[in-house]
Amino acid sequence: MLRGTLVRRASSFLIQQSSLRYTTRRFCSSFPSPPIVLPRPPFNVLFFGTDDIARITLEALHEEIRKGSNETNNIDNSNSIVSSSSSSLPSLVKSVEVVCPDNLANTPPCPVKKTAKKLGLKMHLVDKSAGGMKGWRLPSGPYDVGVVVSFGHLIPRRVVEALPATLNMHPSLLPKHRGAAPLYHTLLQGDEESGISVIELHPRRFDAGRILMQERIKVRDDITYTEYANEMAVLGSQCVIRTLRNLDDMIRHGRPQEEQGVTQAPKVNLDMGHIDWSGPITTIWNQYRALKDLGCFTYYPAMDGGMPNKTKIKILKIINPAITNNMQIVPPESTPSNMGAFYFQKSCTLGNGERVWDVLWVR
Repeated sequence: MLRGTLVRRASSFLIQQSSLRYTTRRFCSSFPSPPIVLPRPPFNVLFFGTDDIARITLEALHEEIRKGSNETNNIDNSNSIVSSSSSSLPSLVKSVEVVCPDNLANTPPCPVKKTAKKLGLKMHLVDKSAGGMKGWRLPSGPYDVGVVVSFGHLIPRRVVEALPATLNMHPSLLPKHRGAAPLYHTLLQGDEESGISVIELHPRRFDAGRILMQERIKVRDDITYTEYANEMAVLGSQCVIRTLRNLDDMIRHGRPQEEQGVTQAPKVNLDMGHIDWSGPITTIWNQYRALKDLGCFTYYPAMDGGMPNKTKIKILKIINPAITNNMQIVPPESTPSNMGAFYFQKSCTLGNGERVWDVLWVR
């Protein structure tokens, strides 16, 4: 049974040779190969991002700068580093500069731009009207690592190859759910397990770089998008910090993604919120918990001047069918107080194959 309340409503290396913070590794091969040069902390980070998920990682990187500042102050004040829970590990980050889209006139700035401004971080804005990333040039830096989170733009190969290392945090277990909306599609598909992938940035394709680390989690069957996105944003930021702390080892042991098991997670749109009551209950529930914050809706048949008409109805809440299977909706004794509201009950398939949707009362 499914029950709910509804309301009607119309990433060639360009290395700074003067820096001593790099390690050189040469891998075994039948033929001579150039050394692979990897940066060491503390890093000068160039961060690419836009949304609230990216914002959480940006704040975590900035916190690493603050740790470094505290360590310096402790040395200056007492000639020794005072150990504490917040500074038990050395700082990973020396500086962060931010790349994000510029907001158009009369539109609010993206969360990453607002946060960078608040934290006093240097920004490099991408102008969509000037060709976006196609015409964007890498600033002089120097930079050790590029970190990409929910950026939404393909970073040109010339930029990727100009950075010693580039990381991309993706909130799915790649190669599953490649694309712009992995969190939505995890819930839409009813996945019981998901996680975070930190990969090298591929110079030609989205979400196709070598996997540096993955962290798996169980996905609750009652979690909805906003709560899930917040949890994954925090976990993703922690994974980025762990990768940076072990960057040399992570890059040396990175593995290519398997082509078997690749699925796509394209952008979602408002039309995907249309609930089709003829579908399975689990499909409806997964659709609701993925898209409720964007807006789920249905159509209710009505009469307009004697002619059949469909009225669009916004779905405010659907109760998890896992806890309503044995419940029965009882019509209220009096007329409901909410104008335009109705309760409904969608039963399981009957023995003859017929599906039942009973509207119990309407106002």
